[in-house]
Amino acid sequence: MEKHKKYNHIQAKDSENVLIFGELVPQSELDLYKPTPQNIDKKLDKAIKEILLEYVTPIVEEFSQKLDYKYSKISVRKAKTKRGSCSSDQKIMFNQNLVHLATKYVRYVVIHEVCHLKHKNHSKNFRLEVE
Repeated sequence: MEKHKKYNHIQAKDSENVLIFGELVPQSELDLYKPTPQNIDKKLDKAIKEILLEYVTPIVEEFSQKLDYKYSKISVRKAKTKRGSCSSDQKIMFNQNLVHLATKYVRYVVIHEVCHLKHKNHSKNFRLEVE
């Protein structure tokens, strides 16, 4: 994954399905609660954020405990270019578009961001920790 490279455009949804961790899932299986044409995108964004947060949280917890790193918060939001970030106050943010990737790539991004809890750069030590 190249540094600072924008996401390639992914057709993440069509009229009936949404791409979740590399698989098409019918929108009807997501909890969108009586969507209307006016609110379907907001409901879908909320459902995607919840799905991703449920997926990444245990991975963050696993690796932060294993490495003895402390984080203060995990969040999911829309971002144009970043897959994730780790702030100086130990908050980890993940781009909601990660949900459209296969889980092995999402897991890599999670581990990458957890390692930023200790290493605030992409030094040799950081890269060794990620591996």
